[in-house]
Amino acid sequence: MQWIYRCWTIWEKYPGDKVLLKNPDDWKVKVARFLTKIFNPYSKGEFIDGMLSAMEEAFNVKIMLSNEISEYDRQYAVDATTEVCGGNHCMRRQDAWKWTEGILRHENLHEERIGCKGPVRIGILNRAQDNGRSILNAGRIMDKLRHEYGENVRVDEGTMDGKSFREQIGWFASHDIVFTGHGAQETSLPFMARCGVIMEIFPFGYYVPHKFGSLADSTHVRHYSMYDNNTTDPIADTQAKIDRYADRVNVRAANFCPAAASILHYISTAIHDWELCCKDVEESFNFSVGASTFDELAQE
Repeated sequence: MQWIYRCWTIWEKYPGDKVLLKNPDDWKVKVARFLTKIFNPYSKGEFIDGMLSAMEEAFNVKIMLSNEISEYDRQYAVDATTEVCGGNHCMRRQDAWKWTEGILRHENLHEERIGCKGPVRIGILNRAQDNGRSILNAGRIMDKLRHEYGENVRVDEGTMDGKSFREQIGWFASHDIVFTGHGAQETSLPFMARCGVIMEIFPFGYYVPHKFGSLADSTHVRHYSMYDNNTTDPIADTQAKIDRYADRVNVRAANFCPAAASILHYISTAIHDWELCCKDVEESFNFSVGASTFDELAQE
């Protein structure tokens, strides 16, 4: 599902043109709703349907299968696979903000996204234990955060299980810092507020921070990765496990019970970075307002 984000920048680059996600002769081109079974199994199609509907209604775009367009259009369409771009997701940050803001406004959720106001909004985005990579001691971590920061933080726990597209992007828009185990539930991270932070923990033998780290880097969201074993090399561990299917299944099925004190320390670092980012945003805003006022006075 997250690969649809690359289309935003391509659509901005080629307004009005048709874009092919894959070669039209490729049988895998069954794009759209089929992708959700791979990238976002929790939504059972609701997320992708919601995303496509929101894009169509907010930005007047439409995704079709190759057999739904003419041979002429195929010949002159933009092939997204040949686009040279920075990052795995080929999405510029200004395009990410424009499209997510437009979709949030379409869904009447844009006010949820207002960040750098009031208490820091911290969410633990969990997974069902049967799906693996569940944070078993989420309650303990939340208790420590509340004890440490009191009314300066707002802490809650959520999942993406059974949530609609609107509910998923709304959850991300209403949180400043998200702590989660690696998984497809992170797909909506581009909808977070400015200065947002996503903190991703990986099980032993499955350290792949580039997957969602590159998506975060294509937006305004900071990405922090944590490994569930601080005594070994995560890259070497992953290389030893990644080639055998049975090993991959086993490591991906593992759950977490990280030391709550350590997670508190990492989240405290994220809060500090969030505060610095918000300060920079405020100073930039004040500078731009001041510059505008100065220009107006000069014109008078």
